[in-house]
Amino acid sequence: MSRISIRRTHGLPRARAVEAVDAVVGRLQYEYAIQSRWAGSTLHFERAGLSGTLELSATELTIDVELGFLLGALRASIASGIERHLDEFLEAKPGSARRRRK
Repeated sequence: MSRISIRRTHGLPRARAVEAVDAVVGRLQYEYAIQSRWAGSTLHFERAGLSGTLELSATELTIDVELGFLLGALRASIASGIERHLDEFLEAKPGSARRRRK
């Protein structure tokens, strides 16, 4: 299994951060049939061949995604797409993003 871990800092109020995450998830639901649900400050999401969580705190969010065998081959493009959407909606400043690979 392939993993993607992405961390972004943000300076948004909690309500705006949740709104931004929901906007990204809405786009992903439409484009890729991803199902999601909030449990406290953690968003759980999944679809065939993919599952993960998004942890939202007052100053950052962390996304951990596990890709199945077939989607693992697309890991780089999936990670790039997630980062692009996050940057767009969270208005991340250059250098504020940290990426961890597992």
